Order: sequence, then structure tokens, then C-alpha cells
Amino acid sequence: MTVATLQLREPGPAQSNLIYHFCGRPPGTGTSAGLDPGIAAMTPRDRLANILWDEQLRRSVPFGATSPMICFSESPIEHLTWLLAERMFPAWALLFTRQWVYNFGGGPVWYPREQQYYAMTPEQRNWAVRFDAYNSDWLHEREWRIPVAPGYAGLGIAPGSIQAIIVEEPGWQPWRQVPEPTGWMLDEYGMPSADPHDHHGTPEMAPRWRLPPLWTAAPRFWWDRANRRFSPVAVPAPG
Repeated sequence: MTVATLQLREPGPAQSNLIYHFCGRPPGTGTSAGLDPGIAAMTPRDRLANILWDEQLRRSVPFGATSPMICFSESPIEHLTWLLAERMFPAWALLFTRQWVYNFGGGPVWYPREQQYYAMTPEQRNWAVRFDAYNSDWLHEREWRIPVAPGYAGLGIAPGSIQAIIVEEPGWQPWRQVPEPTGWMLDEYGMPSADPHDHHGTPEMAPRWRLPPLWTAAPRFWWDRANRRFSPVAVPAPG
């Protein structure tokens, strides 16, 4: 995917330098039919864990679009608090910078009125959300999108790309069992070698509980919904 190098100007107070990728939709809103069924069946919490372990944002086809995109929301902190508290967005999200989104070909969507929307080409509608005061007013989402090239399942996330992570459960940590070498080698019969330094054998593997690097490398915050505030989330010390 082509990466842009031009630098955006600093945003004003009504804008935000942080762009949010929410892992779920508010109650009463639908899911795009173009979303992978396996991802659609996940809870927002499980989607976040999946992103952190796969180190990838998965694509979907937004409503009214014809091509896969990755969607974000631009929100100053006051607007984010409103989205979480009043619009009831699930508080499972990853934060990126607007420059990061722009670098991967992304930008804000257009909000044309109905007549202009249906006059667009299918390619243009990939960047548009129909604006209609009666039943299609999504201006509050302040949406940005990144197009995903054909043949790609999503967009990889490099270490350091995530500015922060938001979760809705204070004690949640995305633990998984990961097979790791024990330090022993197995001989041709699958038995521990008499010589643990035998480099001709196969490493013995055993499951270990681990956290994904993307989780431990980024600041983490819990959204305290009852008190409408954020609190830091600590990572447990290695055991």
C-alpha cells in the first residue's frame, strides 16, 4: 500500500489529532453486510484482542460502498466522551494519529445530500456517507476511511503506530496461550534429548500465557462508564 509523506497541518480545537478505530457499533445500529462473518460474530472485546494479536485492522465494505475500507472516527476528547456516554459506543477502541491514517491513503469521508450522493460514481461513494436529516444523519461520527487494496485482508499495524488503547473492563487483559520453546530438544522419537544443546533435534514446545506486544507497548485506558472518566490500565509484571 502506498504511503504518503506529506505532513498535515496541526488540527484546530474543533478537530482532533487522534483518530479512533472502534471495535463495535452502538446499540441499534447495524453491521455492514461486507464484514467477514467471523469478525461480525465477535464481541467488541474479542475483536480488539484479535486485532492486537494479528497486528492487523481487518477490512469491511461500509454501507453504500462497493470496495473494502477501514473506518475511523475523528474525536476531540470532549466529543469522544459524548460518543461513549450519550451515543453508547462500546469503549473498545484503538487510537491512531490523523497523519498515520493519511499516510496510508486515508482521509475524511464526504457527507453529500441525497441528490449529490446518488449522482456520484461507485468509486466516489466509497468515500461518502449520505446526509439526510430524516434518516441518515451520521455527522457525529466524523468518519475517516482508508481504502484497502485488492488481495489484502486488511492493514498491518507496526509497533509504535497505536497511540493508546481504550477498554471497557478495568481488569481485562488480552491473555493467550502461546507455544514457546522450553529449552529442551526432542530427538527423532519425540523424546527429550540427553543433550539439551543438541541442535539436530526439534525444539520442545509448551504453552505459555502471554500478552501481545501491541498491548504492552501502548498506553491503555479504562472507560469508567458510571463516572464518565478514563483511568490508566497497568500491565501485570511478567510471571
